Amino acid sequence: MHLIEKTVEGDKVHRKWDDAQAPYQRLLTTKVLSPHQQARLQALYEQTNPLRLRQEIYSALAALWEAALAAIGTAA
Repeated sequence: MHLIEKTVEGDKVHRKWDDAQAPYQRLLTTKVLSPHQQARLQALYEQTNPLRLRQEIYSALAALWEAALAAIGTAA
């Protein structure tokens, strides 16, 4: 969420926030992208699977930890 407006009334501060959006959605609403850039980002957005990406990151981290622990075990 981004701060849209901030007003001070006496000793109170009132803040107005916009709706939560993904960075990709915010970029689309700015209308600064060319149609070609928008099509490229749309294709990338559609093929990105956050759950699969998370699983790949955690399995890579596990492999790194295993390699580090194995290296420590052989050095001792």
